[in-house]
Amino acid sequence: MTSLVIDSYIKLPQAVVDVLDEGQPIFHRVIIEPTTKDSQPTTSPVAPATNSAFIITNVDKIHSSDHISIYTAKLDMPDKVELVDVVLKISKAGGPRNDAIWREYQTYEELAQFQGSVIPRCYGLFQAVLAEDIDEEPDVVSCLVLAFGGEATAAELNKNTRDFNLSVMKALEALHDAGYTHGSLQPSNILNKNGAAVLIDLEFVKGDHKCGRKASVKENGLENNSDDFGCSEIYNVARKMDLWKKSA
Repeated sequence: MTSLVIDSYIKLPQAVVDVLDEGQPIFHRVIIEPTTKDSQPTTSPVAPATNSAFIITNVDKIHSSDHISIYTAKLDMPDKVELVDVVLKISKAGGPRNDAIWREYQTYEELAQFQGSVIPRCYGLFQAVLAEDIDEEPDVVSCLVLAFGGEATAAELNKNTRDFNLSVMKALEALHDAGYTHGSLQPSNILNKNGAAVLIDLEFVKGDHKCGRKASVKENGLENNSDDFGCSEIYNVARKMDLWKKSA
């Protein structure tokens, strides 16, 4: 069980606010904190500290659907001199993606040890309550702020270089060793950052995984069947990458 505490906030540029079509919402940071077994989740506002705002500039939309928009942008942080390259995942008001973005944020918090290497650094989840009629439930918009993870990879897993695909397997094995499966490791969820793999779209990550693989995946190793190898996710990804020789 978790509770929510709201502190610092984020300022979005007009280009993003206009998409929301709801005036000038203020996006407050959401923080996960543990609670006791008898307590219930609560939301409480805390006065933001001086110069606590994150300011977003240089916005460029890279994807949009009925429920979510994704932007690249620059993040101006109070404690940093240089702007930071980021990606914004913003849900549409009242849409079903708020829960998905919330789950993804929880996963980033759980996988904090991998931020900046296996997965992008997460700068926080911010939410705004939009203007509503008196008789209606308020609409919530969520904005997940992530470090820019890298460049897109090939449309098919076996079209990347073998060295890069081996770095993908190393990243995936690191998650498995920590007790997590990715759940949706397709080409669109793998980025290339200076030759190293970065895994994104963590909505379907699951914990409590006890990886039973018999060995690490190595280039040109002999292919086993999935039962013999002991881990279906790693086995299936390596097979799609053509990393293994076919067994006789």
